[in-house]
Amino acid sequence: MISGIYIFLTSGLPIFHTNLQPTEESMNQILFGGISSAISMLVKELAHSDLQSIEVEGGTLKYSIFKELIFVVHSRGKTGEDIVDFLLNQIKNEFIKGYEKILNTMELNVIDSSIFESFEDKVKETYRSILKLYESHENIFNFIPSDTPLSMIQDLLIKGDNLIEGFPDDTIRLVRILDDKYDVNTKKRILFSLGVYFGIEITKMKFPTKVSFGQDIVLKLLNEISVAKFDKKKRVFTLMICPICRGKKSNKPMCDFFAGFIEGCFDNPNLRVKEVTCKASGDKNCSYKLMDSRDRSN
Repeated sequence: MISGIYIFLTSGLPIFHTNLQPTEESMNQILFGGISSAISMLVKELAHSDLQSIEVEGGTLKYSIFKELIFVVHSRGKTGEDIVDFLLNQIKNEFIKGYEKILNTMELNVIDSSIFESFEDKVKETYRSILKLYESHENIFNFIPSDTPLSMIQDLLIKGDNLIEGFPDDTIRLVRILDDKYDVNTKKRILFSLGVYFGIEITKMKFPTKVSFGQDIVLKLLNEISVAKFDKKKRVFTLMICPICRGKKSNKPMCDFFAGFIEGCFDNPNLRVKEVTCKASGDKNCSYKLMDSRDRSN
């Protein structure tokens, strides 16, 4: 359970807090005072060191620092670290986006915290959206980088009726939408992670009685997407026609979703997958090589 969100200056001065559990308001007001004192002492001791989390009597405080700001999520009970990290980064990014200009023009030692009161609505809206995603796709937060824009995940998971049962058409359609919408660096990191998630979930849906998954299973799934083949000697999957990069141009291989998808289908921590040729960058086909996870040089 997430109890509250707090924002401090690195001097220890609190500038924002809100309770996400209304029934605990009086407790959180007391806790807020304790957190304020703890933050003041911590920043003096740790200076510019990165804070991560500390255990307190009322739960766990998870931190993230940006310049002169410290963002804190207070969680209690068995709240998953993945959802705490995701919420923390979403709040941080929203606050910076909304108030960075104000913060850059104000004297931080005399800052008026009332300026940030309206941010409470954004915090609660973000929290509700994350809970909704968690209820419908609990495992997604195990795979998605915590700084992934919330809107991007909503595009993929909410606009489609059911992107796992709707595989491959619904899945590929929305991946192409995201590929057109976001910058290259964001897409490469996030679409690979989404591919891993969908690979795991779709394989379990399609083959519920299977315990382990080999290249034959992966090839069957890829043939639902396109005409696919597997070279056992080279350990390479090839898509003869790639629905993601079809009609597109790129300086580098761009089908990170499929690389992640294949890796997720195997669901093997000792295996990783890398796209080695891409139609969009001038190659004949898109191909994906299976590699030992310890081999990071290739």
